[in-house]
Amino acid sequence: MANPSLQIGNDNWAVKEDNLLGYSTAGTRFVPEPITMTRGSASTRVNPSGLVETVELLGSEEVTCGDFSCADPNAVWTKSANWTIANNLATSDGSQTGNVSLKQSNTLNNLTTGTTYKVQFTISGYVAGVINPHLRGVQSGNVTGDGIKTSYITAGSGSDGINLYAGSTFKGSISNVSVKESTRNDLARVDYDGSVSSLLAEPQRTNLIPYSEDFSKSAWTKTRCTIDSGGHTSPSGESNAFKMTATDDDARLQDGSEAAGVVYTQSIYVKSATGSDVSGQVDFTGTQIQTFTATSEWQRVDTTSDDTRAGVVRVRITNSGDELYIWGAQLEVGSYPTSYITTSGSTVTRNQETYEKTGISDKINSTEGVLFVEMAALSNDGTSRAIGISDGSSSDRVIVRYRPTSGQIQALVVSGSTTQALITKSSLTVTDFTKIAVKYKVNDFALWIDGVEVGTDTSGIVPVGMNELSFHSGSDTNALFAKVKQVQVYKTALSDDELTVLTGTSGVHFYPSYATMASGLTYKIE
Repeated sequence: MANPSLQIGNDNWAVKEDNLLGYSTAGTRFVPEPITMTRGSASTRVNPSGLVETVELLGSEEVTCGDFSCADPNAVWTKSANWTIANNLATSDGSQTGNVSLKQSNTLNNLTTGTTYKVQFTISGYVAGVINPHLRGVQSGNVTGDGIKTSYITAGSGSDGINLYAGSTFKGSISNVSVKESTRNDLARVDYDGSVSSLLAEPQRTNLIPYSEDFSKSAWTKTRCTIDSGGHTSPSGESNAFKMTATDDDARLQDGSEAAGVVYTQSIYVKSATGSDVSGQVDFTGTQIQTFTATSEWQRVDTTSDDTRAGVVRVRITNSGDELYIWGAQLEVGSYPTSYITTSGSTVTRNQETYEKTGISDKINSTEGVLFVEMAALSNDGTSRAIGISDGSSSDRVIVRYRPTSGQIQALVVSGSTTQALITKSSLTVTDFTKIAVKYKVNDFALWIDGVEVGTDTSGIVPVGMNELSFHSGSDTNALFAKVKQVQVYKTALSDDELTVLTGTSGVHFYPSYATMASGLTYKIE
């Protein structure tokens, strides 16, 4: 079989800032082909270990002696009264009046004002009070409880560097202090479902819950339940989950509201805190109920409202005495849940992401070829979503698209703004991963799905001037919202036998040698 002229994915992912790296072949060499990625906001994914994490590229460590194990930590750290450093811990005894600081100035004064940093430390032996991290004068908000604490702070112009202010009643210890520059915008997300990886392309969504992780806040109304001080291991791997205990039957925790006339989806991560299964539900004021049985494993439960009434968002525990770990609440406008968006005091928006590779006329044959994609729609939501090759417009293009009609996938070939082939396959479960190939050649067009030729067209000419691969319809419309395992472009119209293999369950796999990638770039290999 001919090698693809352009490929991304197929369990081979490399990500750098603003780019997802595809590749092409030159003899036995694999040549990197950066795919432009645009989102302009931070976002999360499920990593290979099954943890929910913010996608980011981190800079070098800016803290000296962050574990307090150097020869003389007292010479590196400046501390107010009531802080002591011993046994690789900085400890506050809680007897202070007012805030007291634990800071490092000299090695952090060169932090760049206006740059965002990831600030992380561990609290242990927690008894009471709060820690409020500051970075060059900018604070991130109070944290409590034992465990790993993470904040993202955009540095101000102060001179203190990192300063961990202990509130007037804080009693506990600090260790493993870290400050690293964090790049979180415009980074592709390789999401994992078990050991299977795919590229995640999602629409813009806003988490309307201002405190998605801190359920102790007064914004969360507690009815027949209590919320503890937190510090339990969450799906992020950090100690930032809370425990909800039912003090009577039908315990309720609620926040936010939905307006009539709008479709919302709410979601939350739950886990039994009792060692036994816990029954509960999420709902919108008693309607659109999604029941769940929480086990010893974290699970995300969700429900979608109708648009006929207003209401509140809530999670409920059925039986008195049951206990539930909770984390990651989300309320978003839309008919299906998207990846988790962290909030800590205000609503947060994750922008839509787009992928494009332009200027690749040498990778696309305007005489014949094949476009292949393996993907799963995020939802069967009645909209058109496309991926394809084109001349950068809707005039000349070859695209695969999910149709507004439920369960439909369609191949569209356009030349000179005139449709040359339109082949549709219905009755599919579009949210399942599907291998799709479109063959194009003069008077020879075909759509293949999962090893079977599902439709042909034997009359038509081919597009000309195609020089772009994009996750939309070719004219910046009908953006693709899907999980994408792989995309391949071929410069020849493959034979039926080759298309059977390409789209079948045995598939064809190409594994590049990353040693052949361009030098001078930093790659993150997934």
